[in-house]
Amino acid sequence: MAITPRAAATAWYARAYLEVCRLSTSELLTSGAPGIEAALVRHGWSPANARAAVPGLLGPAGLSTRPEVTLPGLEAVADLRRRFDPARQPTCSLSSLMGPGQGA
Repeated sequence: MAITPRAAATAWYARAYLEVCRLSTSELLTSGAPGIEAALVRHGWSPANARAAVPGLLGPAGLSTRPEVTLPGLEAVADLRRRFDPARQPTCSLSSLMGPGQGA
């Protein structure tokens, strides 16, 4: 999920960034849990923390999430963020992050 101002959402650089994210996500999903864990370790996570993060990354707010923005999807992302930062609260209503035509 990428959050960007509505005015920039259709800019070429936003579309290019999303395409790179899509390709990276596809590669990670293809590699499965061991590949995701290895990628996290390569980026400095301890093996234990990487192993613990994999279920969340493959869960409802993780890498296999459909790209459509929905309120349940935003709620799942907020829940995942709170898992790592219990004091984390959104600064605005989650539904305000949805663009025109994006449903619940």
